[in-house]
Amino acid sequence: MKIVMRPMSAREQLEAERRYPALLPGLLERGLSQADAVAVAYNAAFLYGALELTPPPAGPEELLERFSLGQIARLCEEYEAARGALEALEVKGPGRRRKNEHPG
Repeated sequence: MKIVMRPMSAREQLEAERRYPALLPGLLERGLSQADAVAVAYNAAFLYGALELTPPPAGPEELLERFSLGQIARLCEEYEAARGALEALEVKGPGRRRKNEHPG
């Protein structure tokens, strides 16, 4: 399966913040510690916004069924590495001349 991730807007990142608490009770019932449950829930909610899957998941809960914990962690690490590489790029537009500056 090919996995495609796309950059998330600030709004989508805030949506992940809003969604993850709903996942906590089910993860805690499965025996995860509070810290692990928060990490897994946040990562699943985050990936729900970043992944382009076919068929699309109904919600972040479905990602917990589709992927292992290791896969979820690895996908988040890959997303952050790619985002960091993009942020490190310096994009320059065409050079602009000053009003009275002539070429050559």
